[in-house]
Formats: sequence, structure tokens, C-alpha cells
Amino acid sequence: MEKPLKISIVTASYNQGEFLERTISSVLSQGYANLEYIIIDGGSTDNSVEIIKKYAHHLAYWVSEKDDGMYDALNKGFARATGDVMGWLNSDDILLTGALFTVHEVFTTFPQVKWVTGMPVSIDERDRIISFQPVQAWSKIKIASGQYQWIQQESTYWRRELWEKSGARLDSSFSLAGDFELWARFFRYEKLFSVHIAMAGFRKRSQGQKSLEGIATYNQQVNAILKREQALLSGAEKRKVRIIRVTRALIDNLLPEKWKKRSAGVMRRLQEVTPVISRDRASNALIIQGETKRTT
Repeated sequence: MEKPLKISIVTASYNQGEFLERTISSVLSQGYANLEYIIIDGGSTDNSVEIIKKYAHHLAYWVSEKDDGMYDALNKGFARATGDVMGWLNSDDILLTGALFTVHEVFTTFPQVKWVTGMPVSIDERDRIISFQPVQAWSKIKIASGQYQWIQQESTYWRRELWEKSGARLDSSFSLAGDFELWARFFRYEKLFSVHIAMAGFRKRSQGQKSLEGIATYNQQVNAILKREQALLSGAEKRKVRIIRVTRALIDNLLPEKWKKRSAGVMRRLQEVTPVISRDRASNALIIQGETKRTT
């Protein structure tokens, strides 16, 4: 039997003892044989190190030392990663059952897929699923036109070759939007495929969460990244972005509500979005929507 793809996951953590064990357990309980799990702790002063030591024999590497923030810590982890496929999981988020097997199935079934993201799911502080977001189809043009909300980071995985082609590091100068900055570089080279399966839960906490308290800064950083990427577009791509913005403004401001949903197909064609990967019920196999069904 062919050995499964090696999947490298990095968790960066600092004083997240309240949630860290649940994060670690969600990764290790996947039961995925060829997992490389790396934890980079920023010198925590709570019980984080004791938790990490408890699971140290399951880890490929871990360290607790001062760093320059989350993205610096992630870069340390990815520098040690050797997997065919890579991703990261923040120290308060969790993987859902079967997530890594889904990642493996996507990348082995579809060699043309270089990065993938799952169905956005949110959880609360007690691990309860509190929301599902509709699966979106993505494209470089859609992102460049300003429609970037949201590619769920904890559900996003990529092949090593794309990581290396895109610079092999996160840009830590973006304190909050380092994930989006990486996605922007990925879009320069490859299409993003969404899979209609929930793979991870983003934890919405009541306090002490950068994504809640720093959303204005995050959006400012995203806008700076978008301007950079828009400048790199070809003339034809820039024209498409202008057409999309004008069309969306017309839809939002002039069409009656009953017609707005019917306009979705028009927008998808203008945005040139990548088809979604979903499960075919009859065969229980993953298929790319619109393509001939695959058999098991």
C-alpha cells in the first residue's frame, strides 16, 4: 500500500493554556499515520509548557522560547517542516473529525489541486459548533475585486511546492493579516479549491482575541495587500476587476431582492471562480462540481 502523504501542521502558542490541550488533542486524535506535528511556544508563563510536555512523545518538534509574534513562530515551525502538505492550526482552534483524511483524499485524488480550504465553521469556548458559513468558490480576480471574506485559515492546506514557489515564509510585517498576505502570494501561481466538508473550527472567544479586537487593523492590512496585488494584475485582469465592481454595485443598489440571488451565476462567471469539490453521495467519492463523477 502506498504511504499516505506526510502532512505537517504547525501550532504557534503563547499563554493559551486554557485551550491548548484541546487543540493538540484535536490534531493527534485524527489518527492520521503520516503526521508531522510541530509546536512553537513563545515562552509562555502559564501552564502551556506542561501541556506540551505531556504530548511531547507525539510531536516531531517543540520549543518554548521568546519570539517576535505568531508569524515569526510559524516561520520557525515551517522551517523545520518536511511534509508534502502543510498547514497551521492556532492554539485555540480545533480540527474536526476526519479532517486530515479529507486533506489527504483531496490532494491524492486531484493532482491539479495545489491548495484547498474547507467549509468555514465557528465554535465557542466550550467547543460547541455555533455557525457554519456557506462554502465559497474563489479566484484571484474575485479577491482582487475586494471580496476576500473569508478564507478560513485553520481549514487551509497547501502542497510544499506551492509554499516554496511563493517564498517559503509568512510575512511577519503584517501583524494580523499574515495569513491573507500568504493567500495573496498563492493566488499569483495557483487556483484555490474549496471542499464542501467542514475540517476545522475557528474559536470565537468573548475576550482577548485579536480577530475580534483588531478587526479594523486587519482590514487595513488587507487593503494594503490588495493594492499591492492589484498593481501586479495584467491590463485584462484590471478591466475584469472594474467590471466586477460595477456589476456588483448595480446588483446591490438597483436590483430587487428577489433578483439578487438569481444574479449569483452572473457574478461567478465574471469572477472566473474555481469549481467546488464535494462528496458524491452515490459513490461516496470526492468530485469537482461540473466534472465527470469519479468512481471509488
